[in-house]
Formats: sequence, C-alpha cells, structure tokens
Amino acid sequence: KDIAAGTYTIKKLKPNSSAYADTASYYVYRNTYFDANPYEGKYNLMSETVTLTNGDVIMVQNAKISRS
Repeated sequence: KDIAAGTYTIKKLKPNSSAYADTASYYVYRNTYFDANPYEGKYNLMSETVTLTNGDVIMVQNAKISRS
C-alpha cells in the first residue's frame, strides 16, 4: 500500500499476548532497496513512532500503522 511521507505510530495488534506468533515488528528500507540491513526497525515492539521519507518502504508484522 502506498502511504505518504510523514510520522506514523506502529502498535502491536495483541498487546497482552506474549506468544511468539504475536510478536510485532517493523523494518524500514530506503528507496525500495531490500537487503539484509534495513536502516531502521524494531523487533518485539509494543508501540513505536517512525518517520518515513519519500521512497521509503516499511514492512510491518502483527501491528497496525497509523498517521501520528
């Protein structure tokens, strides 16, 4: 999905779950260049704020993203 550059909040979908399958994460890549090293990200998050610029690609797992 295409989203505009800006600041976003990422929140875990099941905040009370400690199950491995419910672990939330996000990773940001620059200019759709996927390699082994995203320039920003976090594994096992509850709530995080991230700022995206034009051309960034964000991958979100078990979390929702909303404009801050």
